[in-house]
Amino acid sequence: MSHSVRIDYESISIECRSICEVAASQLCKIDSLLEKIDGSSSRLLNNETAEMRSQLLSRKAALRKKIDKLVEQSRIQGQKGVVYTDTDWKPPVFSICFFH
Repeated sequence: MSHSVRIDYESISIECRSICEVAASQLCKIDSLLEKIDGSSSRLLNNETAEMRSQLLSRKAALRKKIDKLVEQSRIQGQKGVVYTDTDWKPPVFSICFFH
């Protein structure tokens, strides 16, 4: 026996984008680390400094790309609005692996 189900894709999308905004704001911490690296680079070996800087910039770019992709997917899903269906309905899977 199935039951009526209400799926509010728009609200889920808004919540997802809100979480992504928080995640994106956390990327500022990487910028802060980069500033510290630059400020103390005279005390570090040049190779160590370059490697740390490269890793941080690479990770920041990868995270930004994943956040942007998730935001875009949530916008697309949010366009569905509110859907009423029954419990026998199987929605398509909407997921993204945020970290590997």
